[in-house]
Amino acid sequence: MEKKYISSGLHINKFIYSMNQIKSKGDIMNEWVIVKTKIKDMVGTYSVSADFTEELNKKVKQMIQDAMKRAEANGRKTVMGRDI
Repeated sequence: MEKKYISSGLHINKFIYSMNQIKSKGDIMNEWVIVKTKIKDMVGTYSVSADFTEELNKKVKQMIQDAMKRAEANGRKTVMGRDI
């Protein structure tokens, strides 16, 4: 990273924004789509293992991909509840 991006928070934000815009689909698939803290809030006094959140994240991603395929097969660019 060049020094000009370190000198100002604004420049850093612009750099991060531009880097996020050029992510490949593979990079996006490596990101989290669930919110771990919300899961912990929901389970209350239960403990949540790391592998639970990882597996849940994988399952949600797969559901989204399947819904996208179904929408496309139906000639739509909008993913709807009925695609799940």
